[in-house]
Amino acid sequence: MSFLIIYLFPILIDYVSQNSEATYTILPESTLAIFGTSNINEFKCECKKSWGSYPISFETNEDATCLYFEEVGLSIPVESLDCRHPQITKDLAKALKADHHPYIHFRVLEAIHKDQYEDLPIGQCISTIIHVEIEIGGVVNLVNLEVDCYFLENNMYHFSAFQELNMCDFEIEPPTAMLGLIQVNPIILIDIDLRVRLHYS
Repeated sequence: MSFLIIYLFPILIDYVSQNSEATYTILPESTLAIFGTSNINEFKCECKKSWGSYPISFETNEDATCLYFEEVGLSIPVESLDCRHPQITKDLAKALKADHHPYIHFRVLEAIHKDQYEDLPIGQCISTIIHVEIEIGGVVNLVNLEVDCYFLENNMYHFSAFQELNMCDFEIEPPTAMLGLIQVNPIILIDIDLRVRLHYS
């Protein structure tokens, strides 16, 4: 299942609150990247995972301000992260313990509707807080992710989010090189920019 599932919730609240099932397609122009820094430079690792179409089911509370999910999530292969430099890519995979934990897992718990609105005109932004369990290297942490959502047209949507993570929170030792002369900052930034088409049941 793809990363995009955690960005559909604010739209589903308004448009399919009477129906607990839908399908979404992640369009090819969607991107997911990790940004990091060291004491000498910056680096960017892009996810090369192929997107596709996925089902989604959920329940809402009485006033449709919150969505609850069971067994909803995604798994991103660590090997799909391309840092544009073979050694950096290799060092990142080693730091993320890819040999024993080859996937980064995201498990969605709930989504809370943050903004108040009656409809979603083209180009208008709304915000949603997503409670997500992230597992990296076998360690799980709860993250509150704020997502901006835009309606485009013809059931197409644009979702974007930025989230800082501290590798130390996942018991990951930041990579080093040249006998420790190059040290990676433990704070990384996840940048998500997704284009999605919804298909309602």
